[in-house]
Amino acid sequence: MGYILTTVILLLGLSIGSFLNVVIFRLDKKSGILFGRSECQSCGHIIKWYDIVPIVGFLFLKGRCRHCRQKISQIYPAVEIVTALSFFAYFYFRSVTNIGSFYELTLISGLVAIAFFDLLDFIIPDKIVFPLIILAFVFNLNAPDMLIKLATALTIGSLFAIIYLGSRGRWMGLGDAKLVFLIGLMFGYPLGVLAVLLSIWTAALVGIALIAVKKATLKTALPLGTFLSISSIIFIIFQNELQKITQTIF
Repeated sequence: MGYILTTVILLLGLSIGSFLNVVIFRLDKKSGILFGRSECQSCGHIIKWYDIVPIVGFLFLKGRCRHCRQKISQIYPAVEIVTALSFFAYFYFRSVTNIGSFYELTLISGLVAIAFFDLLDFIIPDKIVFPLIILAFVFNLNAPDMLIKLATALTIGSLFAIIYLGSRGRWMGLGDAKLVFLIGLMFGYPLGVLAVLLSIWTAALVGIALIAVKKATLKTALPLGTFLSISSIIFIIFQNELQKITQTIF
């Protein structure tokens, strides 16, 4: 991959990441994402366009609001960097096709937004996950393994919904069941199941590590949707390699 193409891809990822910040911080606000203006979370001052240039604006302001000098959330550059790196990894490891790549990059973008939404507010917004479910359903409608994907989605989605109902929302949220349904629809069996299992194992290990360093207790909630989203992004990027591995096992 040449330097020019790499630069274009990273800039595209940063730009999409900047838009995802708008979605994350303004999706449920009264002004919305289309007509509202970016404003400081501390003083409410409208932010000028040159202060929200991806990464550059944050670095130029030294991570503080130009007006009230309060710290700007590091989530902003984190979303932009994660999106840019995800896009770069996708283009580096995948063979790019027009429709298929647009579909998968859209999924990656939505999953990045969900990951940070759940990390910040322990919420997986229906306004993001439902459109992604519809997109995955329509895209895979004529796929030869559509029935397998749908069956996988219904099975693991129902299992998570039962756990949600049985625990009355104490162990996981209903949003996790919806996200797991999406994962099943995206990957089918066995990749969909493996992606979910990887998320659960990773969340468990992180929880144990936090308890070990006394940063959490057994009652501390973890954003499972964040782990599910990150796992799904990894599986999208390395889907070809993972399919070859699973074909030799299953």
